[in-house]
Amino acid sequence: MQLKGYGVLQVEPTDYCNLNCDMCRPHRDLWAEIHGVPKGFLSLDVWRAIVRNFVDDKIVFDHLIFQWLGDPLLHPQIDEIIRIAQDNLASQVGYFRLDSNMILLDQKRLNKIIASCQQNDAPLL
Repeated sequence: MQLKGYGVLQVEPTDYCNLNCDMCRPHRDLWAEIHGVPKGFLSLDVWRAIVRNFVDDKIVFDHLIFQWLGDPLLHPQIDEIIRIAQDNLASQVGYFRLDSNMILLDQKRLNKIIASCQQNDAPLL
């Protein structure tokens, strides 16, 4: 089976955020859970299983966004999450995107993320 034209795949590596903006009640009001689910971090094993299913079923997305209610840079293994996506889904996703407030982005972190995006020493586009 091959599915095409599924638009955006939005992945939430974590629903924790390092801000408490007035317009965002879950973080402003320090909710312990969101939609009845305790806050947490995406497991690498779960992410690998999800990616494996997309590969096996040949599901094609316009793009993949890492974000939602939390800031992806709070996930301690975000570079590995990106690497798994890059290594396995690059031919099935038009482009990858990470939405963040960038507070936690320093040079060392940036270098790790860039390295995780480079497949077989291919230039980062």
